[in-house]
Amino acid sequence: ATVVVSDKCRYLTEPASRALRSVFDVHITSDILKQLCCGKRLVSIAKQILDDHVYIHQCRINYQPAFVGTGFWWHSDFETWHSEDGMPAPHALTVVVMLDDNTTENG
Repeated sequence: ATVVVSDKCRYLTEPASRALRSVFDVHITSDILKQLCCGKRLVSIAKQILDDHVYIHQCRINYQPAFVGTGFWWHSDFETWHSEDGMPAPHALTVVVMLDDNTTENG
């Protein structure tokens, strides 16, 4: 995969096809997504789960066209966030918001 940095955003492409895979920092580049990410509904749930103040460490859209691409396998993000981004402890959670329905027809 290749990380590309443009004037407006940072994104990742599929290794073989160069198709768009992920767009990073979407809460900064999109007012609509900022409202979603920082909205009372998600923030209050995150605060309740962590019993602490919350912040966005990383925000992105992962594109997964039906039946193509390399997929997004289960994994742990903390090791990367700790070693590369300086997150001190695994006191974090991941929030996933599906932008499309997940059906048999779309993968």
